[in-house]
Amino acid sequence: MAPITLTSTYTPNETTIPNIFLDMYMPSANGEFVKVYLCLLRMYSNPAARSSTLTEIADLLNHTEGDVIRAIKYWEKAGLLSVGYNGDIPTSITLLPISRKPSGFTTDTVPDSQPSGRTDSPADSSMESAASQEGTNALGEQTPVHATDTSLPGKYNYSPAAIKRMCDSDDNLHQLIFVAEKLFGKTLTNSEISTIIYIHNDLHFSDELLEYLFEYCVSLEKRSFRYLEIVAIKWHEEGLVTAEQAKQQHEIHSKKVYSVMKAFGLNDRKPGKPELDFITKWYDDYGFETELVIEACNRTIQALHKPSFEYTDGILSNWRKKNVHTISDIESAEAAHAESRKNSYNADKAAASSHTVRTPKNNNRFNNFSQRKYDFNALEKQLINKKD
Repeated sequence: MAPITLTSTYTPNETTIPNIFLDMYMPSANGEFVKVYLCLLRMYSNPAARSSTLTEIADLLNHTEGDVIRAIKYWEKAGLLSVGYNGDIPTSITLLPISRKPSGFTTDTVPDSQPSGRTDSPADSSMESAASQEGTNALGEQTPVHATDTSLPGKYNYSPAAIKRMCDSDDNLHQLIFVAEKLFGKTLTNSEISTIIYIHNDLHFSDELLEYLFEYCVSLEKRSFRYLEIVAIKWHEEGLVTAEQAKQQHEIHSKKVYSVMKAFGLNDRKPGKPELDFITKWYDDYGFETELVIEACNRTIQALHKPSFEYTDGILSNWRKKNVHTISDIESAEAAHAESRKNSYNADKAAASSHTVRTPKNNNRFNNFSQRKYDFNALEKQLINKKD
């Protein structure tokens, strides 16, 4: 087998391991993959070993050649290697400097990313949704979940052993997990506990704020930990650091909900979950202010003479597409629409009048012959002479 040519875009004087690799890459990678990367670093530091075959690397690490190829592709995806191939076989590997975690990279394990002969543990079976499993590899190891927003710290899913160590060393964390299980009414999965750790440790939520976050989501009938994380990130970006600040935000949201129910004439009851989902979408996802939401509700009643969250959602979705943000924007959009319809009507009318009007051909079968011409005076004289 042909040797692999190994080069680098930088010149290390010794086999050094950057701290960012230890902090950001190694914890989330399979140990077998880490061994391959460290082996490549060591090979480059020894000029005599820079031309080695896959077989030599596999034998050195007690891997198969397939294991080595999978590891190389993994680190290529991570942005640590630049690889040249002959078919599916690596022929050249360039070590790249590690500056930071590449945007959008996650270490989700795909079927061909596990070293052969490795037995995977089953994935958690009680997750509420696929979104809550994002970033968890098949071995249950901690893996970065999101890195698309570089202003946010990376989230990791922790193994059961890591969670146990953290709980043993932090009584507050253990208490938070206990409170969450009571409020959500279930035993939490590793992924869900990892979300709590992320919010508590990385987003720096106090115990009081995190407990209120649990209560807030449960009050909205939102029991998905993905939703919990989204709200936590939103509060983090808004600079909410105390439970009191979060409660004030909740009161504002409650007033918005009440305004919608009142506009629909439903202020004698609380909204159901589907209705609350619509209201939350209008304010949080669409970003509309109360004035526009109530206007859409009023138009729904005028059109249907009854409340309809689906119809209102259609109105607001249309306004969103037209980049409507204020009542004056609505008026401008409607005026432009009316002018467009008027111009279209005038154009159609002008086109119709430009056509020549033709007299339709008479196809009556009684007229489909040549008409005879008679001299009635001559006929009358012939009749008189005949009588004489």
